[in-house]
Amino acid sequence: AVGIFPEGDRSWDGETAPIHPSTAALIRRLKVPIVVAHFRGHYLSWPRWADYPARGRIQIDFSVISEAESQSMTAEALQKVLETRLHQNDVKDRELTDLPFECENRSAGIHRVLWLCPVCGSHDTIGADPDGSAFHCSHCSTRWEIDGTLKITGASGPGDLKDWMDWQWQHCSTALEEHTSQDGLVEKPFTVTPGVQALERGTSGKKIILKTLGTGTLSLYRDRIDLVDSTSAALVERFPINETHGFIDNFNRYSEFMVGRRRIRLHFGEHSSYKWIQLVSQLQGNGRRGI
Repeated sequence: AVGIFPEGDRSWDGETAPIHPSTAALIRRLKVPIVVAHFRGHYLSWPRWADYPARGRIQIDFSVISEAESQSMTAEALQKVLETRLHQNDVKDRELTDLPFECENRSAGIHRVLWLCPVCGSHDTIGADPDGSAFHCSHCSTRWEIDGTLKITGASGPGDLKDWMDWQWQHCSTALEEHTSQDGLVEKPFTVTPGVQALERGTSGKKIILKTLGTGTLSLYRDRIDLVDSTSAALVERFPINETHGFIDNFNRYSEFMVGRRRIRLHFGEHSSYKWIQLVSQLQGNGRRGI
């Protein structure tokens, strides 16, 4: 038996990511029965961004696509069947809303995905309260509470984590378009993140070698990403957007992306790498799920 996770990555917002388009073609080529495992509650049990797990229930529903069925369909039709059977949205699943997902520090780590304040529009100001039961904006002091199923209550803002993340995407999509269409703003960054350490990853035989490039402010422009030294304000590195690809987050520890043949590693500290994954994806015209 061979297990395949056709999304290729964990979900940031609790909704199934796009299924890799080669999955259906592979199934048809293998000519074997396929057991489809549909997960529910796994995201609520431990969101990708969270520091702590929650006590809850995970349900897995199994179904089978026989060899005869897969061979009778086109790859496109089989792909749609897979997408339908695997799709899940934990935050919006009504059957999960009444189940207890208990965690005393539910908001711990939420700065990794919620980085834009819906009240004052500030970037990188969302953070968890000390006890993790709620979170706030450090700029305007607005505060929100979050429960086990990631419903959000407060003076202003989206009703749950998924709504907030979708709003964040749409807002930045529009704001980026407006920003990059104005010639006068070409040399003004759309967003910055201070205190970012950059390294270049290489290999020597089987050993990974990390070369320190510098630590400074990462700035996003419509055509590039600049790293400027914190002390001297000198340009440390420039990464053209059209040469950047494969931007990932590695288990909340660091991020990496490719620039041509170079592999760059970034340490964001207490700031959001997901912000950069999303914005670079938008500048490159990719879908909501990122690069």
